Amino acid sequence: MANPGFSQPNPFANPRQPYPGARQDYGEPENDPYGSLNSSTTRLAATPGYYDQNSQPDSHRSYAASVDSHASYPSISPFVDPGVGSSEPYPAWSQDRQIPMSTEEIEDVFIDLAQKFGFQRDSMRNMYDFLMQALDSRASRMTPNQALLTLHADYIGGQHANYRKWYFAAQLNLDDAVGQSQNPGLQRLKSVKTKGGNKNLDSALNRWRNAMNNMSQYDRLRQVALYLLCWGEAGNVRFVPECLCFIFKCADDYYRSPECQNRVEPVPEGLYLSNIIKPLYIFMRDQGYEVVDGKFVRKEKDHAEIIGYDDINQLFWYPEGLARIVLNDNSRLVDVSPSQRFMKLKNVDWNKVFFKTYFEKRSILHLLVNFNRIWILHVSVYFFYTAFYSPKVYAPQNKNDPSPQMTWSAVALGGAVSTAIMIAATIAEFSYIPTTWNNASHLTTRLIFLLVILALTAGPTFYIASVDDRPNLNQVPLIVGIVQFFISVVVTVVFAIIPSGRMFGDRVAGKSRKYMASQTFTASYPALARSSRIASITLWVLIFACKFTESYFFLTSSFSTPIAVMARTKVQGCSDRFFGTALCSNHVPFTLAIMYIMDLILFFLDTYLWYIIWIVVFSIGRSFGLGLSIWTPWKDIYTRLPKRIYAKLLATGEMEVKYKPKVLVSQIWNAIIISMYREHLLSIDHVQRLLYHQVDGPDGRRTLRAPPFFTNQNGNANGNFFPIGGEQRGESRSLRHR
Repeated sequence: MANPGFSQPNPFANPRQPYPGARQDYGEPENDPYGSLNSSTTRLAATPGYYDQNSQPDSHRSYAASVDSHASYPSISPFVDPGVGSSEPYPAWSQDRQIPMSTEEIEDVFIDLAQKFGFQRDSMRNMYDFLMQALDSRASRMTPNQALLTLHADYIGGQHANYRKWYFAAQLNLDDAVGQSQNPGLQRLKSVKTKGGNKNLDSALNRWRNAMNNMSQYDRLRQVALYLLCWGEAGNVRFVPECLCFIFKCADDYYRSPECQNRVEPVPEGLYLSNIIKPLYIFMRDQGYEVVDGKFVRKEKDHAEIIGYDDINQLFWYPEGLARIVLNDNSRLVDVSPSQRFMKLKNVDWNKVFFKTYFEKRSILHLLVNFNRIWILHVSVYFFYTAFYSPKVYAPQNKNDPSPQMTWSAVALGGAVSTAIMIAATIAEFSYIPTTWNNASHLTTRLIFLLVILALTAGPTFYIASVDDRPNLNQVPLIVGIVQFFISVVVTVVFAIIPSGRMFGDRVAGKSRKYMASQTFTASYPALARSSRIASITLWVLIFACKFTESYFFLTSSFSTPIAVMARTKVQGCSDRFFGTALCSNHVPFTLAIMYIMDLILFFLDTYLWYIIWIVVFSIGRSFGLGLSIWTPWKDIYTRLPKRIYAKLLATGEMEVKYKPKVLVSQIWNAIIISMYREHLLSIDHVQRLLYHQVDGPDGRRTLRAPPFFTNQNGNANGNFFPIGGEQRGESRSLRHR
C-alpha cells in the first residue's frame, strides 16, 4: 500500500537527501525550522487542522467508527491482559486499516535514530513498544492517520503540547539562533517587548500551525520517536521538562543537518547518555551529595543553598537563560550553528550556567509576601474605622475635637497603611529573588511606584498638621484632606483586589512577549466558567460586605466611647520603685493599646464567621442547583446509581430499544469495575462482589443479578471491602514512615 511521506517501504534504504533550502523561522520568514524542509508537499487525507488553535475541542471532534482493538477477550477471561489471544501485537494498527506506516517502517525509524544519536538498544525497544501501544490504543478509537496526528499534536505541535509552549515562551520563533553569529543585534538576547507584539506572535502561530498541518506522517512519527528516545534515557532530567525540550530541539536540528544525514557509520551505543544526560545528572547529584570515604553523603545544605530542579528548568524559559549556556572554552552555545549544538552539548560547563532563581527560605516573611492583600483588607480598613472613631487621640491638647481637615487626613492615613504593607511585602520579596536574576527588575519598578503612592497618601497629613493651628485658615487644607482621603480609598481598594504581580507590569495577563514564559509556566491555570466566576465574586463580595458593615456598627462604633474616655486619662499619685511614675501613670493608655490590638483580632475573626455563614448558604444552593439534596442519605444515592446511569448516559430520544435497561447498565458498570481491577484499584474478591452476574431465575431463565453494592441497604453484606482494623494499621504504618 502507499505510504505517505516516503517513497520506499524502508525510508532508510535510500536515505532522504539533505534539506536543500535555507532554514526558516516563524519570526523571520526566511528562517523556518518547521517549514517546507520537514514537510511533505501534499496534504494527507484524514488530517484535519488539529493544530489549529481555534479548532473544535476533542469532545466535538468527529472520529471514525470505533474499531475493536481485540486487546481483551472476555470469552477467555474478563480480566485478561491486553493482547492475550491476539495474533498481532498491535491489532488495531494493521495493514487492513490503511495505516500510514507499517510497524516495520516505524521500527526502522527507531533503529536509524538510535544509530545516529547513540541511544541504547534496550531503551530504543522500550520506546518503540511504548509508541506502538499508544498508536494501537488510539487507532482502536479513530483512524490510524488521526491516531498519529493527535499523538504528534499532544507531544510536539498541538496547542497544549509542552514543547510548543516552550518554543514560543523562550521566543525562539523570533530568532531561532539567539547568538551573534546569526543575529548581530544583542537585543535578541533579551526578552523583548516589541511593537505590535500580538500581531507578530499571531503570525508566528499561524505559520507554526500551517507547518504542522502540512507535515508528512513520516516526519510526525520521526519527531515523536526522537522525543520519546530523548525522554526514555533522560533519568533525572525528566524532572526539568523545558531542559528536555531544549535537548530535543538541538537533536532535531542536528538530524536535519547534512552532517547527520550523510553519516554512514553508527555512533557508539550509549553516546546520548554519556555525552548529554550524564553531565546534567552529575551537576544535579553534586548539588545534594558529596563523596565522603568513598560513599555519597547528603550535604548539610538547606534548599535555599541548592540549585534544584526548578532553578535548572527556569534557565530554559528565557532567551537570557539560553545565552548563559557556555562551553569549556567560554564560548556561548547560542553562537554555534543550530545544527551543531547537539554535538557541542558534551562540552558545556554546566557549573557556570545554572544559578539560583528563587531562595526557598523558611521565613515568617511569607505571611507578608503571599498574604499582603489579606493584611490590607483587615489592617487598613480597621485603621479607617478606628481613626474615625478616635478623634481625641489626634486632637490638640487644648481641644476636645480635631479640625475637619485633620479628621479627613487622619482617616486617610489608612491608604498610607496599605501602601506601607505593600512596600514591606516588596522588600521582603527581594530576599527570596536573587538580584542577579534579570526579571527581578519588576520588583524595583513596583517599589518606586509604591514610594510615590506613599508620598501621596501620607504627605498631605504633614502639611495639614503644620498649618492646622494657624488662625484664619482658608479651604485649601480641607480640600487637600478630602482629596487625600479619596486617593487613599482608591489605593486601598486597588491593592486589596489586584494581586501585586499584576501591578506595574502585568506578568499574568500582559500582552508583552517579555512575560510570556511566566504566563505559560507559572501563571497557567484554567479560567473559571462565567457562571462559576460570578458565583465566586458574589461569594466574596457578600462576605466582606457583611463583615465590614457588621464590624463598623457592632465592633468599631461601640469602641468609640471607651476610646474617648481613656485616650487622655492619666493615673495620678502613683509611683514605682524602679520606674517611678513613668509606667503607672500611663497605665490607661497601655490598656487602651491592648484593647486596640484585641479589637483588631476580633476584626479578623469576623471574616471567618461570615465566610462560614455564606459558604454554607452557597453550598446548599449549589447542591440544589445540581439536583442533589444534602439530606439525601448516601445509601439512597448508591441505590439510584443504575437508574442515573441509564437516564444520563443511555436514554436518548433516538434510542432503539433492543435490550432491557438493566442489561445496558450492567455493561457500563462491569466495564468500569474491570478497568479499575486492571489498574490494581480493586482485588479479584472485590470485583466478584461488584459485578453484575448472570444467574438462573426461578423460572429457569437466565437473569442478571445486581451487585450487593446496589441492593444492600444496611451495610451488613458478607465480606468487607476493608479488612478489620485496616485503617488503624495503615495509619500506624504511615506514622512509622514519618
